Amino acid sequence: MLERKKYIIAIIALVVGIPSAILATIGIVRTFRPVDSDVIYVVYNDNEGSYSGGMKNGKPHGEGTLLVDDGSYTGEWKNGMPHGEGTFERGGDSYTGEWKNGMPHGEGTSEEDGDIYTGEWKNGMPHGEGTFEQDGDIYIGKWKNGTPHGEGVFKWADGSVYSGNFFDGLFHGKGVMKWIEGDTYDGEFLNGNFHGKGTFTYADGSYYICNWANGEAVGKKTYYDADGSFDRIE
Repeated sequence: MLERKKYIIAIIALVVGIPSAILATIGIVRTFRPVDSDVIYVVYNDNEGSYSGGMKNGKPHGEGTLLVDDGSYTGEWKNGMPHGEGTFERGGDSYTGEWKNGMPHGEGTSEEDGDIYTGEWKNGMPHGEGTFEQDGDIYIGKWKNGTPHGEGVFKWADGSVYSGNFFDGLFHGKGVMKWIEGDTYDGEFLNGNFHGKGTFTYADGSYYICNWANGEAVGKKTYYDADGSFDRIE
């Protein structure tokens, strides 16, 4: 008799919004006090600092560097806002990549407290294709408004892997979950749980097929040996 196993699926709520270091850059240089021909004192998001670089109509425009109390931005500007290619740094946090109207937009890489996101951005949030790394765990796939959404792969640091569909950061739809011990679930998910029809395969290759509801097997289970031969129904 095969040992009955019960697995609780952890809900993955990967919400990667705008890192604090990046959020601090959204704004416009709005006050200037000329000091000499090269450097201008500025007020940027209520922080005093200095700007050196191209100007147009009294605003940073073209290539330039902004230095504020605890951070800096070096790169392209348009009408007083980061726009084009540029790098923002604050402490150990940073964003390097494309900007649009003061926000990360396009291809870029952010790093905050050791967490790294590399990929596409839209209006300051991960959106499109991207990779997120945190404490040895890695997500590779599609994003929408800062959360995994669509097809993707999540790899835990211990070697376990989920591959399939995500919805608002959760396993949702068709997917495959494989534990490092060798057990595998292949089937449907809902809000991070087994839900619908699915096949659970043990490390020895034997498996059973049944329906699931909120992570629990419901109804009858049809068991098969590793070679695919029918075993029993329970």
